[in-house]
Amino acid sequence: MNMPTKYTVAIHGTGKRGKVHAETFRKDARFEVVAICGRDRERLDAAALLAGDPEKYQDPAEMLRETKPDVFCFCTPPSLRLLLIRLDPRHRGTSALSWWATRELRKLPAKRCGFQIRNSEA
Repeated sequence: MNMPTKYTVAIHGTGKRGKVHAETFRKDARFEVVAICGRDRERLDAAALLAGDPEKYQDPAEMLRETKPDVFCFCTPPSLRLLLIRLDPRHRGTSALSWWATRELRKLPAKRCGFQIRNSEA
């Protein structure tokens, strides 16, 4: 399997954590931030500058549809993550879900996205 030399990244979330992720991805030569998404226009513009000024979106579904990134990094409260995972199950890499959300994830097409559920005591 040929692996890309540079992974494209779309980030959802422009708060403190989103800005840290944006800057970290920008500084790593293995990644190219192609899109960033947030509701607040001022915070979105500030985070985009840290990410290298990628395309800006306010709708995560539109961002994923248009950019088709290798990595979907969502820096959001846990309560929003299941909704974001449902947008495209290929981008499922989160671990801070509730038990209810984990049960809902089981309904996603696991074979298509290679999804696995692991449970551990905190």
